[in-house]
Amino acid sequence: MKDFTIAAIRLLKNRFDEGKVVPVISRYQFSIFNGKFVREKRFAYPLFETFIASYQEELTELTEFGSCIEYCKESGIFQKHLSQLGDAKGYQKENIELYFKNEYLFVLLSKLLHSVGGIKFDESEFDKLHYQIESYLDSRFMHLLALVPLQNFELVGKEIVLEGDTKISAIESSELNILINFKIINAEMVSLLLPSYALKTDFMAEKDTQIDYQIPFGKIQRVIRIFRMLKKGALWYDYVYCIPLTWEPTKPLSIFFSQSTRGPKYTLEEEEEKNLLRVWKNLNNIKPENRFVEIAVERFDHAALRQRAEDKLTDYITALEALFLGADEKAELEYRLALRLATFIGDSAQERIRIRRILKSAYAQRSCLVHGKKLKTIQIYGQKYSIDDLAVHLEDYARKSLQKFIQISAQRINQEELLDKLDDAILAFAARSFAFESKTPEKAEEM
Repeated sequence: MKDFTIAAIRLLKNRFDEGKVVPVISRYQFSIFNGKFVREKRFAYPLFETFIASYQEELTELTEFGSCIEYCKESGIFQKHLSQLGDAKGYQKENIELYFKNEYLFVLLSKLLHSVGGIKFDESEFDKLHYQIESYLDSRFMHLLALVPLQNFELVGKEIVLEGDTKISAIESSELNILINFKIINAEMVSLLLPSYALKTDFMAEKDTQIDYQIPFGKIQRVIRIFRMLKKGALWYDYVYCIPLTWEPTKPLSIFFSQSTRGPKYTLEEEEEKNLLRVWKNLNNIKPENRFVEIAVERFDHAALRQRAEDKLTDYITALEALFLGADEKAELEYRLALRLATFIGDSAQERIRIRRILKSAYAQRSCLVHGKKLKTIQIYGQKYSIDDLAVHLEDYARKSLQKFIQISAQRINQEELLDKLDDAILAFAARSFAFESKTPEKAEEM
């Protein structure tokens, strides 16, 4: 492979010296200054790929090209790669000359010219690229980075490392320039469209197949859901960019998601990072039998993406039902849920009464929505509650409940055991329950 590369560069250099021109295009180099993307300079980017393609026929007629193809046919590492390949790339195994020419030899040649910045051979750069090729060919998988720019988000600290291959940090200029150079992002629109921070996670995908974005998607969704569950704020992402981290003919690609929502900017303070890491750890330690917590988290997340208060309210109620109602419970569900929720998150008699009545009102409104009836006028202790108000309160109740349930479930306490303890706690207050008939919650608190 080295002999062919040297001979190919010699041929290309001769053509260049004869007056043949390497096509160039204008590109911009970006850097980051004070958290903002700055277009630093404009430069001429040589299209070595196009120049190489112009002399493809001459290059394949080189003696060294034939020797290189014979080497590839006999090489154990190339044979291993071919056995993994099948017909994934559309090449038949018997036509490996076309395959290796297009996927490896010419790609390596182009990468080498870009790395040295001209039509010349550099042995150390060649050795690096050759090692990358062999490592790639010897493995069934390719190593990629999923870069997820976070919209409407600000991180006060430097970065948050959730686990070894997953973190939230500022987008680096090197990452940005890769996306721009491969025309994944329009250089003219960077400052308008691309936020400063991103979720980054490594993943492995089978090589020579279409990249399966579902591999990192589960982890991405999990991180976003934890952010939304931690505090209020409209946080979302529009794209997932998959960038190869090792040598690979595949260019970076972008996958579009429409997850935009409305609301205040999501700012994560430094003192909130520990709580985020705790929730991340606890959620990952939940037992499979406590799947009800995952269901509640999913419904809470769905509500964050809803635009209408009516839809949000329905999702929050469903999330609370998943937490506070057992799978086999059939009777008095609204009553059970209200009492358990109030007991679980209420810090005082006054607050517990208000939680129960707000949830009861939310159920009434949901019933109207389901049956196409006119929404009721809700009034609790002289205060009117719109459906937007009820949705805001239920979001708060669901967020508090989820954070506590995740912590408890990570301690290997199952739902049935927890609900039994809640019911016992409700009975412990039975002696005082008659006082809850007072006209105001303030009087109930005084008793």
